Amino acid sequence: MKIVKTQLEGTHNGQANISIVGIACLAMFFMGTGLGLVAQGVIGGEKSYHVISLIGLICPMIPVVLMRRRVPGIAVNKVVFAAAAAICIIASITTIAFVVNPSGNSGESTSLIFKTAALYITFIVMFASAKWYNERELLWAFAIFAIFEGVVFTFFAFTRSLDVNQNTIALRIASSGLVLYGVLWGGIKYFPILGTSSAVAIVGSRTALLATICSLTITTIETRSRGNRFGYFIVFTLLFAVLFANLSSITKSIQDLAIKNLNSSNPVAGFFLSDKSKQKIKNDFFDRRKAWNYAVGAISKRPLLGVGVGGEHSALGFRSHNAYLSIAVEGGLPYLFFWIVLYSTFVRRLIISSPRAIWFSSPVFRVVMACFSYMLFAGMAESSGVGSVGTPINQVFLFGWIWISSRRWYFAPPTD
Repeated sequence: MKIVKTQLEGTHNGQANISIVGIACLAMFFMGTGLGLVAQGVIGGEKSYHVISLIGLICPMIPVVLMRRRVPGIAVNKVVFAAAAAICIIASITTIAFVVNPSGNSGESTSLIFKTAALYITFIVMFASAKWYNERELLWAFAIFAIFEGVVFTFFAFTRSLDVNQNTIALRIASSGLVLYGVLWGGIKYFPILGTSSAVAIVGSRTALLATICSLTITTIETRSRGNRFGYFIVFTLLFAVLFANLSSITKSIQDLAIKNLNSSNPVAGFFLSDKSKQKIKNDFFDRRKAWNYAVGAISKRPLLGVGVGGEHSALGFRSHNAYLSIAVEGGLPYLFFWIVLYSTFVRRLIISSPRAIWFSSPVFRVVMACFSYMLFAGMAESSGVGSVGTPINQVFLFGWIWISSRRWYFAPPTD
């Protein structure tokens, strides 16, 4: 694997040597929930999933404690930390409110407590351990995780031997391809994307496939726009305004095109319209309207506290198929607000950084950018990982972003 070695990484980090133990523990952190799902499918019961996931969560701390690393000049980004702290506090309040005045059985209270505790542990481990790992350890861990997720869940997708929603499996397959896309170099980086996208298409997950395409498009635009962020911003603002102004006519044109190709032998039309009918296209083209309406209703009933982190399915009886609505349903609008604040720190840094900033040359940035753009788009139609610390793609993004933001010299141009 080709790793970009920046001058300042070597000067300030002082960690040129990689630790096999560190790589293994960090890979286990990202693979924890995946291994838990496999164990749950093989052994049965949720206990095995929870135990393995918990072991995975604490693994990054093992080498930090054993190796006693000390890295000068590294500090946690205060805004990122404050947003994460607010997220945890709000999650605690919603869980306590449910436990004090339960609307369901005791099992739901136990589940909410476990998921809130997992949220705390995840953020604590990330902030405590991320800064102590060097770039090569992080990239090797990303690669091991991505290969595991891609191979294992592609196998389960084709054999259907794991009792997990196919969209969840497609998300894991797609995210593995994007992570390898960021880690690898040159033309090689497109091969994992080609393989995982083919698997996702065969599984039949339209959202995962479209989000992957959008992610690659956004990462390409980001690279090309570094010298003229403001110009690209103006162009995209005008484009969005035109699309919004003509939304109804564009929607009608898409519906008419879909109806025209309902019985088409075209494989692309078949992929997107295989489960559609003329009536469904006219009334609910994305098969989401009913779920979204219920989710908005749930938010209006409990706008501040929500139903508890991880309690959406128990409260509504189904998923809202929109990550942003899911966050608001579970934790209320304040919970959604602070997740947006956390993600916006990454967007802000993208905008204000110098085109020659060191972090743009790091493969870690490419991984973080690919994961972020995927979640951003997939979240509009699925539970894409946005706001979920138990979803690998969000774990990779958050850990990578916390790692980058703790290295402030990464945001400066390289010295000659």
